[in-house]
Amino acid sequence: MSNSNPKRSAMRGWRPAAILASITAVALLAGCSIGSGPGSDDNAGNGASNSSGSTWEDIEERGVINIGVGLTTPPFGLTEKDGDPAGFDTDVAKELADFLGVKANIFEVTADGRIPSIQSGKADVISFTLTNTPERREQIDFSDPVMNTYQGVAVAESSDITSVDDLSGKTISVQKGALGATVAAKAFPDATLQQYDTAVATRLAVAQGQADAIVDSISVLSYALAKEDSSLRIVPGVVGDELQDFALGLQKDNSSLKAKVDAFLEEFHASGKGKELYEKWFGASAPDEVFKGLED
Repeated sequence: MSNSNPKRSAMRGWRPAAILASITAVALLAGCSIGSGPGSDDNAGNGASNSSGSTWEDIEERGVINIGVGLTTPPFGLTEKDGDPAGFDTDVAKELADFLGVKANIFEVTADGRIPSIQSGKADVISFTLTNTPERREQIDFSDPVMNTYQGVAVAESSDITSVDDLSGKTISVQKGALGATVAAKAFPDATLQQYDTAVATRLAVAQGQADAIVDSISVLSYALAKEDSSLRIVPGVVGDELQDFALGLQKDNSSLKAKVDAFLEEFHASGKGKELYEKWFGASAPDEVFKGLED
């Protein structure tokens, strides 16, 4: 894969103004099973597996695609009261399997287990708010964009922080393995970063006074603060210099599978399915920035 996505190249340098904010039996009937990954233990995120990556031909022959998702970052990934995985990313995984005409074995991975799960072959695809970055492209390949995003900041309502420029020297909570951790470290080298396993924990740290601010995807922050009884607020501004994209992760040099996944995403955007799922999970129509340049 090249180091830049053609659908993204025309948009580099553009800065958005804002972005808004049982299991096995039933799932198999819908063409989807829920597990912990092929040939793995219950720790789906540790990347320890002897399996190798599957080409599209392998997946087509066995009739199942293994897709890792996150379940701790609503509305992208969450667990329903009945234990079923749900969310925007989970629905994308199901739509992908349906497009390919195979069943989806959907299993949970952690944020810092996303790339190891791909590298080990445990997951054929990762659908988990995975931002396409140069550093990550050295380890795995990416599909075309699923949606656009950027990194934002949230602080306590009582905080005197009014701009992203005020974060220098502060204590910042970030999710382990998420892009926010990398972006925050680069943008605020004199800040202290506290890493947590889940996005919820990063917000609790600020609410409880253990950190001064959070750096995370603006989509995640906007949704969380709107849905939670939150004492936090979003600070105007963008951490980093350009619009980023969430994409699906694949093993490097798996051209046959990437071609199929990109064909799916072309239809996903052209049909309006992306906007439909966004409205379903975010409770509002997608701002123009979210899918800007992806439906062409």
